[in-house]
Amino acid sequence: MTDFVLVHGAWHGGWCWRYVADRLRLAGIGCHADAHGLASVAPAHADVGLDTHITTSSLIHWEELSDAVLVGHSYAGYVVSGAAEQIAAR
Repeated sequence: MTDFVLVHGAWHGGWCWRYVADRLRLAGIGCHADAHGLASVAPAHADVGLDTHITTSSLIHWEELSDAVLVGHSYAGYVVSGAAEQIAAR
């Protein structure tokens, strides 16, 4: 079955997907909601931005996911669009 990767918007955390994730899991669907979903947690400084979040698609690799559905809220729409291009083969 396809896994869902839920990516939060700016100024949120993986916690904002709690109720959605609970419902997906109750339905037997694999679900991942991470603190920056696709990006490893990086210290906040001027060099961390959209490119950092797109290119560090750690969760996809750590969880060895393939054929996943990326769901992005708000700012994460940019993140999942860029990440989908980079990990399209998975």
